[in-house]
Amino acid sequence: RTDSTVLVVGGQPFHVHAFALEQASAVLREAIEHAGAGERAVQVPTAAGVPEERAHAVFGLAVEFVYTGRVEGLDEALDLGPLTALAHHLRLEKLERYCAARLARRVRSAAGAGEAGDAEAAAVLRGDVPAEALAEASPALARALGSWAVDALAGG
Repeated sequence: RTDSTVLVVGGQPFHVHAFALEQASAVLREAIEHAGAGERAVQVPTAAGVPEERAHAVFGLAVEFVYTGRVEGLDEALDLGPLTALAHHLRLEKLERYCAARLARRVRSAAGAGEAGDAEAAAVLRGDVPAEALAEASPALARALGSWAVDALAGG
């Protein structure tokens, strides 16, 4: 299928190719199928940890990743936590692993920067969703953070 679909994210329309998103996310596939062919727009389920005012922009980053396999110009301080939460919520496993790797790198860098860096890393991870909740809900993030902890404890 090559049809274009309008998704409503954060109250704003988002034009996408349904096939690519349906293949990447069971949650989006179900939302699109549930809406049916007669619907002009499909409401995207909201994710805890994604501020309403950033929902459209963060969803755009997720779509970019689905289409290209990368995210250009990601503002990690602003959007990495919400993007991780969205990836988990939409069950975008490859994006979730990508975010977990970026978070782990960021935590490693901040931990090497001392206490101020640790506080900044905690703020990035916290967002609106506590890091512990994300780690419990996301095996990819838990593995990334576990790997960081092992390296940090080993002095690596």
